Amino acid sequence: MPLNLEQLEAMFVEAGLKYRLEEEGHLLTGFATTSYENEDGRRGVAIAVAVSEDGEFLEFTAPRLYDARRGRDPGRLFQALLDVTMRTKLVRFEHDPDDGEIRCTVSYPVEDGGLTRRQFRRMLEAIPKAVDRWHPVIRRALDEGVVDLSAALERAATKPDRSA
Repeated sequence: MPLNLEQLEAMFVEAGLKYRLEEEGHLLTGFATTSYENEDGRRGVAIAVAVSEDGEFLEFTAPRLYDARRGRDPGRLFQALLDVTMRTKLVRFEHDPDDGEIRCTVSYPVEDGGLTRRQFRRMLEAIPKAVDRWHPVIRRALDEGVVDLSAALERAATKPDRSA
């Protein structure tokens, strides 16, 4: 069953989430973070949620998390992003070579199925959890050209998180 913007908006309302409808046709919300902070020093991630392909595809995107052009060693940065993506359920990190943007996404093919409230929340919350968990790894790769996942993996071993 295809999904439309009104149904998606109803899920936001039902979940008690603050959001706004953007002119581009997506819903925008945000989540606080404890580890991740953007280049301006603000904690939190914005997440755009869009329906496409005639309601058969849903995408959650946290745009402009990092700028790869500021990285010390692009190869090490991309290694860190791939290592993180491999160890993270649902989410993937993406790079736009045109402007250096690194973003985080969750994609869901609705196709002829539906979307439950639990699926919606899990996909939406997976992004800030993953970004927060892996920020120290990505930041170190970006700033120093060092890929070291050990601290994030140790934290996960003491506090497992099924979505990030």
